[in-house]
Order: sequence, then C-alpha cells, then structure tokens
Amino acid sequence: NNKIRLYQNLKIEIYYSTSSDETPPQLTVVDGVYSKAEGRVSVKVGAVDSSGIRTVVITYIVDERQSTGAIQSQRLQFDPVSQKWVGTFVGNGNSRFTVQVVDEAGNVTVANNKGAEYRPALVTTLPTSEHKLYLPVVLQ
Repeated sequence: NNKIRLYQNLKIEIYYSTSSDETPPQLTVVDGVYSKAEGRVSVKVGAVDSSGIRTVVITYIVDERQSTGAIQSQRLQFDPVSQKWVGTFVGNGNSRFTVQVVDEAGNVTVANNKGAEYRPALVTTLPTSEHKLYLPVVLQ
C-alpha cells in the first residue's frame, strides 16, 4: 500500500506527563468487522498497561476508493464485560482504520497493520433451520 496522503486540516491532541514511565501500552487484539445489512463497521481493541489505559482512538476512512474521503477519528468506549474498547462507524468492506492507545502516563502506541491499515472482515450470518433429535424410549 504505497500511498501518500495530503492532509489539509488537522485536529490533534497532545498528551504530556511527568511520569518516569516510558513503557507504551501493549495491544492484545485489534478486530474489525462490517455488516452489509447495517452499513457499519464494528471495531474491538484490547490493550493493557501497568499504569492503566486513558483512551483508545481509531482513525478511519469510510471508503478508501474515494480519493476525496475525509479521515475521521473516534474514541472507543471501554466495555467492562469483554474488557475491550469498542465502537462503530459508518463503513463498508473498503473502510480502513488505525488504532492509537494512550496510557495514563501519556505513552502512545499506534497500530496500523504494518502500514497497510486494518480492513474489516465481512460478517456473515448462517441460515438457521430447525433440527430435531428423536431418541428411543427405554423402559425397565
């Protein structure tokens, strides 16, 4: 993916800390799936750090085929049940995203799939059918 992108407007956040901790957070999982029916991409990110995780942000392009598509960012929400950071955005199979994780000490990890960006997988639903199992009755 040898692409060069020209940015015209940027909105940035700078994190600063006086902590001696210089160890960046570690990612345990980055997963993205899209649903044709909903027209949405769902992202799930697992991250750990001894100081705690402050925020997880995805930066995404809705459709990489559109040369004028805007790059957008969204904060993910922590889901205490799955212990993952989750979020959704309008997208399709041509959406691309990267992940940025900031720990409580201000250290940042950026995951971009070795420069190729992450691509969501298609969610498929298997048809359901009714199955019955008949067992013999054994009387004594």
